[in-house]
Amino acid sequence: MRLLTLSRYLRFKPFDESTEEGVRSERYRRALWTMLANVFGRGASMLVMVLAVSLTIPYLGVERFGAWMTVVSLAGLLIFLDLGIGNALTNRVAKINAEGGRVCDVISGGLLFLLLVSVIVLIVLSLIATILPWDKLIKTDDSSLWEEFRDAGLSFAVIFSISLFFGGVHRVFAGLQRAYESHLASVVSAGMSLILLFVGAKYECGIVFLLWATLGCQQISGVFLLLRLWWQDLFGFKNGLFFMRIEKDNLIQVGGLFLVLQLASIVYVGMDALLISSVLGAAHVAIYAVVQRLFQFVSIPLSIINAPLWAAYADAYTRRDGFFIVHTFRRSLFLTALIGLFGGGVLWVFSQDVIGFWTGGGLSVPMSLVGAFFVVMVVESLGHALAMALNGCGFIREQVFFAMVMIFFGVTFKVLGFFLYGIEGMLWVWALVYSLCAVSLYGVLWRQKIARAMSCSVGSRNDMQSS
Repeated sequence: MRLLTLSRYLRFKPFDESTEEGVRSERYRRALWTMLANVFGRGASMLVMVLAVSLTIPYLGVERFGAWMTVVSLAGLLIFLDLGIGNALTNRVAKINAEGGRVCDVISGGLLFLLLVSVIVLIVLSLIATILPWDKLIKTDDSSLWEEFRDAGLSFAVIFSISLFFGGVHRVFAGLQRAYESHLASVVSAGMSLILLFVGAKYECGIVFLLWATLGCQQISGVFLLLRLWWQDLFGFKNGLFFMRIEKDNLIQVGGLFLVLQLASIVYVGMDALLISSVLGAAHVAIYAVVQRLFQFVSIPLSIINAPLWAAYADAYTRRDGFFIVHTFRRSLFLTALIGLFGGGVLWVFSQDVIGFWTGGGLSVPMSLVGAFFVVMVVESLGHALAMALNGCGFIREQVFFAMVMIFFGVTFKVLGFFLYGIEGMLWVWALVYSLCAVSLYGVLWRQKIARAMSCSVGSRNDMQSS
């Protein structure tokens, strides 16, 4: 989409949705404002990420920093504990909102059901964190650190359980195509995190404080958003308990499919830090984490572009607007490939200088590892762009099948590559298997079915119902 064309959507006043063209324009307007707000939100988060590395490595040391990163990685590892309800809520809210239904009842019932799940998760995780053998989970030669790891685990259990509920609040705003409000609220949370990081670095605070300063402060944005829903009569406890019983069946059914996708993602992506920590030690996790975060300077902007399109695709699919879906998807893939290759290539060339400056010369990273991360970043970013369109058009079962294939083939070869060729081998094997499976399934086996659904042709509805 040309810049001049984009500029017409940069307006505060909504478009007239009484016409088909007006609906499309309003969809683009909300998506564009979401992208711009996401720039600030993710930019603030990346600033926290950068300073978290440069401010803490000098006094934490490589082992404690690696242990902190291992605990933080559990957030991605355990995201499935929301049972897929957050993602299901996005689709549900987008559908009801496009149909003009009582979206307040859906939001209230869905969030209260997610709150119940979060309380149960809090109890279970707290018990596990108390009895977990942290000396086995995080390999270190300093036994005095194990008590700190256990305290960090308990803090994480509390923070993560809270994040499940407030994550659902963020997903509601995505379904309403108002994710720009969600991202702006995240800027406030990031600002508070920055203040606490400087305080923590000044007084050389431990891992527990750093967890609350980063992951903990992120939840403040959820509080702001929940209050906004309540103020706009989009959330309430009075009717929420009644509609929780109504909505739970739909959320469990659709959320179950998203749950499988989350579990699969955990198995073949989230396990990396734990695998490296248990075999090679926490110091190697630090190297892995720094390079991984380096390429987030490209993958996060790509996510900024593609993530807002999920709700837009869902809205267009509900209204049977195939023109919007097809043209937007093509542009999304093109921009993802262009930005990924160019931005990732620049980072790869200047990686040594950037990492050296970033860590104060505290870490030495091989170029082969940086190159492997570059390839994985491009492949996964293209996969994310495709997933947004598939989610919006209801192709969840197909993604579940793809995930199962990746678990069977991807994880097997990934672990084999790790033990034969180290971290670099693990990443190269993963990128190759991911690409082959995606092309085979989405590009060959389901190509016609997906094309009909995206164009909203008559046959696509029957295909979706039969699947």
